[in-house]
Amino acid sequence: MRNIDNRIKLIDKDLADLILVMKFVIQETGAEHDENIRAKRLMKRFLSYMKLSKRDSSISTLIREDIDRIRLDSLM
Repeated sequence: MRNIDNRIKLIDKDLADLILVMKFVIQETGAEHDENIRAKRLMKRFLSYMKLSKRDSSISTLIREDIDRIRLDSLM
């Protein structure tokens, strides 16, 4: 029987987008809300993964670029 690898391989941009979505959920829901708790738990796992895989600096750069782009778009 074959061992099937069910892991998802995410590029840095996808990880940056997921972090921003989780950050939004955490900020926009109450601390006791189920989705807030789930997002915090996932955020902790993603941040740990990023550090272990040594991708945290490139992902942080992508997040900063996204936030800066949002600010520029709001000025136009």
